[in-house]
Amino acid sequence: MEKIIFGFLVSFLTCSCATILNKKSYPVLISSNLDESKVKVYDSIYKLPALVDVKRSNKDLDLTLLTDSLRINYKTKASLTNTFLYLNIFGYGVYHLIDLTNNKRFHYGKSITLNSNDTVRILESSYRSFWEKSQREKGNIDFVFSIPFYSSFYFKPEDYGAKYDSGIFGLSLGIDYYYSPIKFLNFNATGVIGDGLIGECFENCEYEGMSTFYFSLTDNFKVNRFYLGYGFNYSDNYWNYKKYGFYNEETEEALHSVFIEENTKSIGLLMNAYYRISKRFSVGVIYRPNIFRIKPTSEFIYEHLISLDVSFKIPVWY
Repeated sequence: MEKIIFGFLVSFLTCSCATILNKKSYPVLISSNLDESKVKVYDSIYKLPALVDVKRSNKDLDLTLLTDSLRINYKTKASLTNTFLYLNIFGYGVYHLIDLTNNKRFHYGKSITLNSNDTVRILESSYRSFWEKSQREKGNIDFVFSIPFYSSFYFKPEDYGAKYDSGIFGLSLGIDYYYSPIKFLNFNATGVIGDGLIGECFENCEYEGMSTFYFSLTDNFKVNRFYLGYGFNYSDNYWNYKKYGFYNEETEEALHSVFIEENTKSIGLLMNAYYRISKRFSVGVIYRPNIFRIKPTSEFIYEHLISLDVSFKIPVWY
């Protein structure tokens, strides 16, 4: 538990990428198709083309194109920066949570062109990430890379009762197949390690460790900015107990070491819910209950794994 608390403290005390790399304002090149035109930004008017310093915000940027005979209002949509979306992945999702309170995560693009002949008055950012350029369609395939950055274990080894552990180490790889624009099947392989397995203990001490590796198949669908999924899992669970003794010179008593381990294989359900920060990046929670143990004995036993997860999707067929 101390390692978990320490890890989160380090993450929170370390500034996130958008906070460090992005300034509160930045220059945007604004131009127009009209000669002798101007633009009004905030309360200032600039002769076009102009390099205008704009403030990062989650709100749309209001622009007014001005000529002697025209006055056209535009809005430029705010978008999330690549710094926020992708560099923050290395913070196990914690950096994203920090930047959610910071307007530095937004941008309006590098340049904005105001076209008086265009009927569209709401503009998108002028540059977008490769990963965000396409809406998913039937037959699309995504490669999915995710990190379970915090997991809670509940196992019941045979003859040893309920056991609990938690961990911040895990990795998951998978494939999404879209059978409709808003529905997809996901196949995943995931491994998670509890803190007990990586603890140090040499003498006169004891500790327990847990780990799991599982395959899952889920049916998923989009609801606004959420992905919701349900399905099945096959898991290979591992638990061990270690007690290291030492020789007591005063009593001349030898305390022997004890090592117990158990490996079980189970099947169960899997449910997940993700919030889509961008078309490629999501954060969510996974609930994996096991309900039937296959080995070493066949019996109904409830166990579970609950993970907080950050997920990144890469299109491989679209």
